[in-house]
Amino acid sequence: MLEITARVDETVRKYSMLDKGDSVVVGVSGGADSMFLLNYLIGRRDELNLKLIVANVEHGIRGQESVDDTEFVKNYCRNNNLEFHSLSIDAVSESSENGMGIEEYSRKIRYDFFDSFDADKIATAHNLSDNVETFLFRLARGTSLKGLLSIPVVRGNIIRPLITLSSEEIREFCRKKNIEYRVDSTNDCDEYTRNRIRHNIVPQFEKINPSFEYAVSRLISVIDSENDYMQHLCEKLFSEAFDGKILSTKSLRFCHEAVIKR
Repeated sequence: MLEITARVDETVRKYSMLDKGDSVVVGVSGGADSMFLLNYLIGRRDELNLKLIVANVEHGIRGQESVDDTEFVKNYCRNNNLEFHSLSIDAVSESSENGMGIEEYSRKIRYDFFDSFDADKIATAHNLSDNVETFLFRLARGTSLKGLLSIPVVRGNIIRPLITLSSEEIREFCRKKNIEYRVDSTNDCDEYTRNRIRHNIVPQFEKINPSFEYAVSRLISVIDSENDYMQHLCEKLFSEAFDGKILSTKSLRFCHEAVIKR
């Protein structure tokens, strides 16, 4: 199981996610992914002199179960001498009042809450399986090359150290290391798009290729590299064609259509 934490170490190093002395807000719901992430950061706290701030949002969707999840995280933090903060919302009614979908509104509130601590980094527990689900969701709706990159490993001060680990690997690690976590009962409900993808679509691809999630991860890596190249190329050509007032289309006429569109 050391291999798993070593892979997280490699991701953290590769993308320069953490610096010594960083203050880090850790989004913790109480589920397996976020509890794994919190335990990983606790294990690196002394080495990197990290200040950990645990932030939990109770969305008011699952009644007492949701409240109990927050209490679970709160007790864990108390027992491990961790700074803890929580926010309770009524996601259903509040999202309707703001003309937003429940998932979209909840995401906005979570990140606004995380930002409010003005920390150096915000660590979220998005993993490989989440990334694959996002990839398939955007593929189904139609998206650009950038959209197919799905969940960015790093976005500003937001870091995702678990992005190379599957949900099953994380749960297995938690079981073997006796890391307690809560199970969200809505994970079994196909009312949400992500759950339908997870329960019905991904398993079909895994029948074709048992390593489907890792295959998508490699594809995303290729897309990332090629998108980065295209972006740099287009920015260079644009700066040469635009003088601050006028864009010279003459200089672009021999470029590939993909470059011109971008």
